[in-house]
Amino acid sequence: MNKLAFLKEAIIDLRKTGSFVPSSSFLAKKLVAPIIMKSGICVVELGAGTGPVTKHLLDVLPKNSRLISIEINASLAKKLKEAINDKRLEIINGDASKLSKYLKERNIKKADYIVSSLPLDNLPKSKRLAIYNQIKNCIRPDGAYIQFQYLLANLSEIKKRFVISDIGFEPRNFPPAFVYTCKLK
Repeated sequence: MNKLAFLKEAIIDLRKTGSFVPSSSFLAKKLVAPIIMKSGICVVELGAGTGPVTKHLLDVLPKNSRLISIEINASLAKKLKEAINDKRLEIINGDASKLSKYLKERNIKKADYIVSSLPLDNLPKSKRLAIYNQIKNCIRPDGAYIQFQYLLANLSEIKKRFVISDIGFEPRNFPPAFVYTCKLK
């Protein structure tokens, strides 16, 4: 899938895509780095877009692991389904604020990791709070929530709900981005 598809969707609705360009491979690697790759893990990806993080996750996830990628944009979700054929991956065209519903439908009690590329600052506060609550309810106690943002705009909201164990920075992404690794309180 190419950058043109992402650009087209950004022009249509920048609030949903959050950027005019997809995440770089550098940012994808930074988002995935905190994940301890062990047998049978379940990773949830929020905001899959055109799949740069999805592809990197599939490159490093063990064979018997599971990746649930949620993308709200129907066109991007469809293109991603057409572009990647991997039995570990399930792409859901849906809303991250319904995460517990999607996991329950798939008989998944909790995810080991939740990796998010959601443009939090573009979302209404009520939607952000609903998503944070879903993440808290859907992650294992020893798991991690990994979020990237271009600015530190929502840091205080995240700190109220999670323990931030690390804040990284990826200057090679365009635009440069911060990566938060968060644990449950």
